[in-house]
Amino acid sequence: MDRDHDQAGSDLALLRASAVPEGDHYRIRGQKIFISFGEHDLADNIIHLVLARTPNAPAGVKGISLFLVPKFLVDDDGGLGERNDVSCVSIEHKLGIHASPTATLAFGDKGGAIGYLLGEENRGLESMFIMMNEARFAVGMQGVAIAERAYQRALAWAKERLQGKDAANGGHVVPIIRHPDVRRMLMSMKSRTEAMRALAYVVAGLLDTARRHPDALARARAQALAELLIPVVKGWSTESAIDIASIGLQIHGGMGYVEETGAAQHLRDARITTIYEGTTGIQAIDLVGRKILRDDGQAARTLIADIEGVADGLDHAPGDDLAAIKTRLRGGVAALSAAVDWIRTAGRNDINAVLCGATPFLQLLGSVGRMANGACRAHRPQQTRRRRKRPLVLSRQDRDRTVLCRPCAVPGGRIIRHDDARRRGRHGTVGRAILARAPIASRGRSVDWHDQRLLARDATTDAMSSAKHRRRQADMSGPLTRASRPSRARPAPIWPAPSARRPRTHQAWSAQARHSGCRTAFSARRM
Repeated sequence: MDRDHDQAGSDLALLRASAVPEGDHYRIRGQKIFISFGEHDLADNIIHLVLARTPNAPAGVKGISLFLVPKFLVDDDGGLGERNDVSCVSIEHKLGIHASPTATLAFGDKGGAIGYLLGEENRGLESMFIMMNEARFAVGMQGVAIAERAYQRALAWAKERLQGKDAANGGHVVPIIRHPDVRRMLMSMKSRTEAMRALAYVVAGLLDTARRHPDALARARAQALAELLIPVVKGWSTESAIDIASIGLQIHGGMGYVEETGAAQHLRDARITTIYEGTTGIQAIDLVGRKILRDDGQAARTLIADIEGVADGLDHAPGDDLAAIKTRLRGGVAALSAAVDWIRTAGRNDINAVLCGATPFLQLLGSVGRMANGACRAHRPQQTRRRRKRPLVLSRQDRDRTVLCRPCAVPGGRIIRHDDARRRGRHGTVGRAILARAPIASRGRSVDWHDQRLLARDATTDAMSSAKHRRRQADMSGPLTRASRPSRARPAPIWPAPSARRPRTHQAWSAQARHSGCRTAFSARRM
């Protein structure tokens, strides 16, 4: 989309690009700025959708038409012809998104670029907004993606970074994820990202319903709700993404301010999402102007009724666990309803007051949607179906460094026996101890191969004694996969008696794990 002008920015009424008819095409002249991937060599051709004015077009946005302008003209046989009169003037040096070339393009420096009219003259903005809604939704999803990646990086860092002692138990140095303030920040990042994603899923479902539902009334209702919420997905999600990325940098501490950790990149990349495809202020103006005042708040009332239905469902929830969520949700719905009524009333007399509060209203709508999502998740019935276990695959590095957790920590887990792995260069049979499934407090440190061999043999002696297990161990030539597992259930684990003697090394690191919550050095990758 080639939309912005250097002297106009987002104000399309000031657009000055011209389109002069010439036979079956037009000659396009003008300059466009901030064109993402406006020039690159990743494809044989680039198709530009350009907004321009015809000679007799009326002033303002009602005189804008949409044109298709290819980088290379297409011959009659479908092959690429000569280069069109479109040139890249410069590539911007940006704060973030360095993998996306942002170009300034010049049309018609050598007589005029050839373009073809799309749709009707003077109705280009209507066609452009079809793509604009999709682009705004996509930018909202970009905010969700950046927030999720920032959370993943901050979580991994918090698990690895050793600093400070446990405030409650003292003892040895612990990972910073054990500190309450770090956990608070991580939970804030996670919950807000989940709420952003849930809102985007709701809007995506509404768009599908608006296009495919057989009932015309259902399609109209879904379309109205989707148009109401797209500015929220774009504006609220991207503003939240900046805050979440900033929290992720804070969790990294001083290392977050250093580029090598990668935390700063998420903050830099997130910053553009509240600007392009319409700033947050423009999204808020669109929300209150075109989406609420235009239909006198009908779509907003439909949304409020749906959220009230969620709150009503909490009245029948057993126990008092959801009482706090229900109270906060009803308070948020009441505030949202009062704000919609005020916008409808004030919009007739003082539109400047309405526009002044448009952005806070957008944030309010996103926050109430966030609370509704939390209520739905909290009220969701517990899954009774047993989750399928995924196979564990060990990296080559882990063949030389493995941790055996305490056999009595979490019954029903698994352990990979490595007494022959080093010699044969592959993994052995899976027994019935636990591997990287225990809480942090019950995990141990790395042990050498001699101790590992003794501990694995002590924990799985009976399970490994059968001829079937020995045959399976001899036949396996790589990491354990689901296809190589037996179809029937394995025998119950046989744990060593509490009074059974264990090697001294086992007693030593078990005591240390109980005392300090020692972290595991094991790193298993799940397929």
